[in-house]
Amino acid sequence: MNKALLPLVVGLLLGGCVIAAEPVPVVYGPPPPPRVEYVPVAPGPAYVWMPGYWSWHGRGYGWRGGHWARRSGWHGR
Repeated sequence: MNKALLPLVVGLLLGGCVIAAEPVPVVYGPPPPPRVEYVPVAPGPAYVWMPGYWSWHGRGYGWRGGHWARRSGWHGR
C-alpha cells in the first residue's frame, strides 16, 4: 500500500467510530415536571440512586439524567 494513502485509509476507517453524546434538551420558562427514569441495577450494595433533575443553564433548563453514586463512608457487607 502507498504510504501516502495510509493516513487517509485509517481516517476513513476510524471516522465511523465517533460516539456523540445525547444532546441536552433546553427548556425556556419554568422547569417541566421530572422525567420518568428507569433505574438500572445497582453496580453494588454501596451505591444509591441519584434521580435526574432539571438544571438551569443560564438561559433555560436542561435535563441531567439520574445516576448511581457511591455512598461515602459506607463499606457494605
